[in-house]
Amino acid sequence: KGKVQQKLRDKYAINKNFVMYTGGMDWRKNIEGLIEAFSLLPDKLRENKQLVIVCAITTAERMQYKVIVKLLGLSLADVIFTGFVPEDDLVLLYNDCSLFIFPSIHEGFGLPVLEAISCGTPTICSDRSSLPEIIEIQEAMFDPEDSQSIAKKMQQAIADEAFEKRLIANAKKQAVKFSWSKVAVNTLDMME
Repeated sequence: KGKVQQKLRDKYAINKNFVMYTGGMDWRKNIEGLIEAFSLLPDKLRENKQLVIVCAITTAERMQYKVIVKLLGLSLADVIFTGFVPEDDLVLLYNDCSLFIFPSIHEGFGLPVLEAISCGTPTICSDRSSLPEIIEIQEAMFDPEDSQSIAKKMQQAIADEAFEKRLIANAKKQAVKFSWSKVAVNTLDMME
């Protein structure tokens, strides 16, 4: 890791390769399901990973989630709650994580998924709302209301190198579809 990346990891207490989520903390974001799914990963796989949850979090929410982490048999070092991060740090985190995961039960658009794929990051997400349109390949999706489904997809993305390569290729392909120039051309076409 470069100096900038190491400094960033130190700042947020990240000391392993990590799976990242960013977004809100409300019930539809399914943070509890994500933590449970992470706890279901095989110990051998999980011992080399951290789950990093990047978003603003209140003291009460942090305490609540720390209890959930412990009840699921994880250590507090296994799941990192960064709190709010500046935009520059967020971009660096997207580029440094080994997997981006978005387990939302209901979503308007899913901008964090688009941001992750725009960085070329292997990305998996729930099969709900607008998310299938962004990620497109069924192979990269899971049922967000089934922690086993989330865990299986996460395990596949972490342990299967060929699958990881397909996720990276998909990210690059999908990011082009949502570029601002593409949006402008489509808007002009509709107006004409």
